[in-house]
Amino acid sequence: MICLTTNQSSSDGRSVYCPAVFWLIFLLTSTFSHQTLFAQLTARQLLAPTVEQYSDQFQDVELAVVEFGKGNFKLAKKSLELASKQHPELAPPSTMMALLFLSTGRVSDAEAEVDQAVIDRPADPEAVILLGDLALRGKKLTIAELAYTRGAQLAEQYDGNEFRLRNLMIRIHAGIGSLYEMQGRHAQAAESLKKWLVMEPKNPIPHGSLARVFFKMKQYSEAEESLSAMAKMDENTPPVGIAMGRLYSDVGMDDEARKYMDSAIKSKGDDIRVRLTVAEWALGVGLIPFAKENVKAALQLEEDSLGGLVLAARIARVEGDLPEAENLLNRAVLQSPSSFAATNELSRVLAGSDDLKKKKTALQYARRNFQISQNKNTSSRAEAIITYAWILLQNDRAREAEAALNALPNGTSISHENAYLTAQVYAQRGRWDVAANALQSAIASGIPFPGQDQARQMLEEAKEK
Repeated sequence: MICLTTNQSSSDGRSVYCPAVFWLIFLLTSTFSHQTLFAQLTARQLLAPTVEQYSDQFQDVELAVVEFGKGNFKLAKKSLELASKQHPELAPPSTMMALLFLSTGRVSDAEAEVDQAVIDRPADPEAVILLGDLALRGKKLTIAELAYTRGAQLAEQYDGNEFRLRNLMIRIHAGIGSLYEMQGRHAQAAESLKKWLVMEPKNPIPHGSLARVFFKMKQYSEAEESLSAMAKMDENTPPVGIAMGRLYSDVGMDDEARKYMDSAIKSKGDDIRVRLTVAEWALGVGLIPFAKENVKAALQLEEDSLGGLVLAARIARVEGDLPEAENLLNRAVLQSPSSFAATNELSRVLAGSDDLKKKKTALQYARRNFQISQNKNTSSRAEAIITYAWILLQNDRAREAEAALNALPNGTSISHENAYLTAQVYAQRGRWDVAANALQSAIASGIPFPGQDQARQMLEEAKEK
C-alpha cells in the first residue's frame, strides 16, 4: 500500500486541502489509509474546491457550518441557500449539505441531499459526480461509471465558475481512474490518470496512482518512474524502494520485494521510518532475521522509539520470548500510555501470565481499547475486538467472548495470529468448523506468528471433531 498525502502548504505556511480531489480521497480513505476518522468540515474546507480565495464575504457559509455542528440542519441549509443566492458561483445548497453530512459520516443523509440537488439543479454536474464518488466507495461500479459519464457530459455544458469547473474535471478524471483500476481496465485507468496529471502536474497523488496502474500492467520501469516523480514532489512519501517493494509483495513476488527493500535501506538506512517500515514488512512476510536486523537498527537510531519497541516486542512474541516482550512493551506503555499498539500487544502478553494481577491489567487494557474502538471506523477496531474477546476467554467468560466477536464487521481481514485467537473462542463454544477454517488459512501461509505450534495442534484436534 502506498501512503498518499492529501495536504499541500499555502504561501503562509498553513496546511490546506488539495481542493480538486479532497472529497474523492475522503470517500475512498478506507482504501488508502489505515485510519478513517470523521471530522466536520470548516467553511474554508467546504469552499476550497469552489473559490480560489476564501474571505469574510462568506459569512452565511460560516453560519451554516456552525448551525450544522449544533445539529440545526434546517437552519444550516437556509444559510447555504442565502449564500448561494449572493454567490451563484458556489455549489448548490443541497450539494454543500451533502458534503457536510459526509464529513460527519452521515451517508444516508448525504445521499438524500444529493438526490435533492439533482432535482433542484439538474444542470449542475457536482451532484452526479458526488453520486459517482459514493457509488465508487460502495463498490457499485456500474452506477459509478454511469454517474461519472453523466457528470462529464454536464461539465462540458457548464459555463459558470471556471475554478470550480477545473476542480470538478479533476475529480472526474481521478474518479474514473480509480473506477477503471477497480474494474481491471488498467490501460483506460492510465489514460484518465494522465488527464488528471496534465491538469495538476505538481500533484504527487496521480503519480502514485499511475505507479499502481503501471505495475498492474507489468510496466515496472514506468511504475518506478512515477514513484520517483512522486517522491521528488513530496518528501513525506516513502522511498521508491519501499513503494516498489510493497507493490511486488502485494502480488506475492517477495524476492523482488526484498531487493527493493534492500535498496531503500542502502539509500536511506539512517532514516528510522525506513527501518521500521522495512522491519514491519519483513515480519509480515515471515523474514524474522531481516525484521530483527532492521528493528535493532531503528532502536540504535532512536532508543525509545515507540514503533521500534512495539515491533521488537512482536518479534519476541513470535519467538516465544514473553519476558522480553513484556519488558519492551512496559517501556513503550510508560512512554505512551494511550498507545493502542503498545497496550494491545501488552494485554496479549499479560493475559497469558499466571499472575492474577497481570491478568486483571490485561483485561483493563483490552476493555478500554474495545470501548474506544466502537465509535471509530479504524483498522485497529478488529484488533481491539479480537483481543478483548480472547482475554475474556482467558478469564473463563467464553459466552461473552463469542458475543464480542459478533461485533466484527462482515468481510473483515484479520492477521494469522488473530485467526488463531478467534479460533480458540469458537472452539471453546463448540463451533469447531469455524475454528478449523480460521486455523487452516493461518497455518497454510507458512508465516510465523505467536502460538503457531499450538495452532497446528488445535487444527489437528478440530479435524477429529
